[in-house]
Amino acid sequence: MSIQTKLKNLESKAKSKGEFALCVAAACLGRDLSDIDARINFLGALHECGYLQNSLKPYRTELGADSPEWTQRCLQRLANGDRDYWALAALLCGEGEKCVQTALNSGYQRLANWSYDHFKLGRVNVVTLYRQAMDSVLSGILEIGYAAKSGECVDVGRSRALSIDKQDSKCIKGILHLTMQAKLPYGAWRTESAKFYIDKTSAKQD
Repeated sequence: MSIQTKLKNLESKAKSKGEFALCVAAACLGRDLSDIDARINFLGALHECGYLQNSLKPYRTELGADSPEWTQRCLQRLANGDRDYWALAALLCGEGEKCVQTALNSGYQRLANWSYDHFKLGRVNVVTLYRQAMDSVLSGILEIGYAAKSGECVDVGRSRALSIDKQDSKCIKGILHLTMQAKLPYGAWRTESAKFYIDKTSAKQD
């Protein structure tokens, strides 16, 4: 089945289920498969509407989502807007370490490496990055979390800024502002503010 046929079928399915954002994203992509923004929007809309990893991966392959250009374009969009959830979600399933390196090459700076244990995925390594710093406020926060076993991005976040209340050899503590987060197998959040805390004494990565 061609991707055009798949998109047509998905467009009809999404419309019948009331998933109008996905319906429009599929229709726009169907009109121009070469448009990288339309491709990013489509994958982001798939995730936001609850489609799981086994649905995302085949489209990622067909749409060239593992290319450096894809990651660079997602990062460009995230640098220019606080609410571009689709660009954030379109990073999921990509190679985590390559995504981090692309971000660093694009001007991001590393704030911290840390990790947490996921009940299904095991250890998830997270790199917290920022674009600019002014005193105790960091702007353009990007968090890239990837499964230690597979290397795939499974947890990504973007915030307008991080106000740091405390930073020493033991921890980093503060408040994130205008935050978005996308997770696998599914999870989509947007919050005006969220607590931020990294315990440096236990922030080891595999």
